[in-house]
This record gives sequence, structure tokens and C-alpha cells, in this order.
Amino acid sequence: MDGQWECGCVDCPPEELVCHLDAVTLQATLDSKTLPEDIEDCGHLTFADSVGVWQEGQTCALQANAAEQTFRLVWDQPMDGLVALALVGRQAAVYQRTLYLEDDGMGLGPIAGVFVQDCTMLISTPACTVAAGNICLTCQGANNPAEVCLAERR
Repeated sequence: MDGQWECGCVDCPPEELVCHLDAVTLQATLDSKTLPEDIEDCGHLTFADSVGVWQEGQTCALQANAAEQTFRLVWDQPMDGLVALALVGRQAAVYQRTLYLEDDGMGLGPIAGVFVQDCTMLISTPACTVAAGNICLTCQGANNPAEVCLAERR
């Protein structure tokens, strides 16, 4: 190394994961005014998970939201180019609810990336049955999606 110091991160995520829903939502919860051990991680739900696991994820998010506790819930989404969705509730000057959308470049726009919408309220979707791929949560008062980060088309 010729006497030079080299700095870098340990266990860095691969470059292609930098603009990935799990990484973005984890950072959003860590940016809150909550200690990491007090963050309620409601999981990352996949199509392989049982309906019971999806129901637990929904209940976790609704309870954390009602208590205005920092939380995150990520779930796979089979819909028009959207790869996954996530909800984050977090402490700030006021409690914030945010919906994140991961697009493969075929849904929201021509470029893959993660987009965000702020919500005024999070509710259980009326007349909806929880199933794999259907979390039955509604982010009310959501604004138009804004870009968080862009990624290479997969």
C-alpha cells in the first residue's frame, strides 16, 4: 500500500442493491429519531409466505402505526412493473407514514428505481382479504410518486 491509508465500508452492499427497496427503507427507519433496537421490523413478505405470515405483517404495521412507532414492512407485489412495495412509519417532528415503490422500469416510468409517496393515514383496506401478494393496506392521501433513486434496468 506504499504507506497510504485506504478507507472503505465493511460488508458493503453490491452496487446493484444500493437502489433497492430493502436498503432504502432500512435507511429511512434508521434516519428516524428512534434507536435501532426500538424499530419494529414487520418483515419482507414474499409469495412463498403463508397467508398467516401476510396477516401478521399487516397486523404488525397497523399496530405500530396506531402507536406511532417506527416500523417498516416490505412485500413483493405482482403488478405492472412494480417489484415490491413498502410502508415505513417513523418519528420525526411529527409522525410520518410513507409508501415506497420499487419499479423494474416497466411500471411507473422507463427507468428502474425506488419511488416514494407520503401518506396522511394508513388503514386496513375495506372489504379486502389478505393473501400472498395482497397485504390489504391503504396509504390514504398519497401524493404523486417522487424519485428516491434510480437503478440500472434489470
